[in-house]
Amino acid sequence: NAGEEVFAGGAQAANCQACFAVVEDVEAAMRKPFEKVDVGKDSSAERARRHRLNRELYAQQVLDPNRCRRSMPEYDLSYTQGANRFIREASSKMLPVHMELNDWAKQELTTFCESFMEEHEEELTQIVLDVDDLTTLNLTKPVCIEKLRLCETPAKPKKAAGKKEGKKEGKKGGKSHKDLMKQARDVFSSIDHDGDGRITREESREHHTRQGAEDQTDTFFDKMDHNGDGAIV
Repeated sequence: NAGEEVFAGGAQAANCQACFAVVEDVEAAMRKPFEKVDVGKDSSAERARRHRLNRELYAQQVLDPNRCRRSMPEYDLSYTQGANRFIREASSKMLPVHMELNDWAKQELTTFCESFMEEHEEELTQIVLDVDDLTTLNLTKPVCIEKLRLCETPAKPKKAAGKKEGKKEGKKGGKSHKDLMKQARDVFSSIDHDGDGRITREESREHHTRQGAEDQTDTFFDKMDHNGDGAIV
């Protein structure tokens, strides 16, 4: 499970936090103007038809899976309130040290969003159309916790007596989260020449020079030096 080591509650917690992010984005889309059908006769039957079409257009635009690729990269995997969460436009102080992990999380969130929109299309459409007051929108908990029940901790299956649990094989194709974490640690170690667990600006400059990107040193270092003490830890 992709989020097993990133979130304290494992994959279930990852799905819960991802659901919060997606539903929050749906709420933002609900507040935006949408394309309407305004042309037609002024008869009661025609007005009713336009109303029905506009409701369908509204739901389609709000729940468009194609929006996931534009909106989900705006979220960062950030540590706040004692846990990892997806935060939109997070402050630099909340960003993870290893940007590779954040990039991986954005990709996973985008994939989740697309699947989520398609799998729960009927339930989400009804929920969206049932909302009358957009000024008091607060759908994350009602949708993710109460309706879809994505935040419940699953009961652990009982182990059969006398049987030892075999070693699970990783998924084939693509890097697992463990691989990405190891890669991130290796990258950090390759920059931290003296092995003191801190990357200085000079060590960062040497690394970027080797990569042919010396001009990016200050931009990278200033972004990652969260507390301004002159070191990345």
